[in-house]
Order: sequence, then C-alpha cells, then structure tokens
Amino acid sequence: ALISYPDKLLKNFEKIFKDYVKRDVAETVLEYAEQGYSYTKKDVKKILYPDGSDVTYIKEGSKAAAYSYLIAVAIQRELGLSYTDKNYETDLKLIAEEYTEYYGEPYTTKDIVTLYGEEVLRTSFLVAFITEHLTENISGAPKIPG
Repeated sequence: ALISYPDKLLKNFEKIFKDYVKRDVAETVLEYAEQGYSYTKKDVKKILYPDGSDVTYIKEGSKAAAYSYLIAVAIQRELGLSYTDKNYETDLKLIAEEYTEYYGEPYTTKDIVTLYGEEVLRTSFLVAFITEHLTENISGAPKIPG
C-alpha cells in the first residue's frame, strides 16, 4: 500500500463499518419478517454479502473513510483553518435539530453520534467546513444571495 493509515483511525472506521453491516442485516431481517419470510441473521448476511464480501466492504470502506479524513486534515492544515470542538458541537446540534424537524420526533446530539459515529461526523463536518471556505474564497466565484 502506498499509504499507511494510523491503526487507531483505521480501527475506529472499521468499527463504524462493522456496526453498519450489523444494522443492515438486522433491518433486512425485519423487512423480510414483515413480508412473511423467516430468515436468520446468518442467512440474511449471506444474501446481502455473498462470499464474505462484508469483510471486503468493511476493510475497503474503512480505508476510503480514513483516506478522506487524512486528506481533509491535510487541506485544513495547509489552509491554516481551525475547526474546533466548539465548531463540532455547533454542527452536531444543527444536525440533531434538522433530524428532529425532518422526522417529527426528537433527536439529541447523542442520538446523532450513535447513528453515525464521531469520526464520520467529524470528517463530514470538516469536509463541509473546508468546502465552504474554499467556495467563499475562490476568486470570481459567484456569490449566493442569502
């Protein structure tokens, strides 16, 4: 591999992808049950991830997520941008409010972290933060009225 990833970062993303596979399997078992089919989680996992493709999905997904994170951090440093824990908390609160409004039931910041995991949230918030900064500072870019 041309890139070596920090072990902790890769393990954190692997946990997130493993959790996703578990949720995906559990939700599909319920969907099948609602349709009158009775499958075990093991059966459903074989249907969704034939030939152990869940292992590949977890490994490759984790590498891709870690890569995105490392690129975002490198760009952030290069641009001299500061994305603080306070920024993170603000973004997290905003997402919780948007989910509450969209789904019509209360979502706390803790609910959002449980759904996506802190690493995924921090990465997506950081990418959005950088993208916004770049968009605002590209010369000649059209300004969005607001």
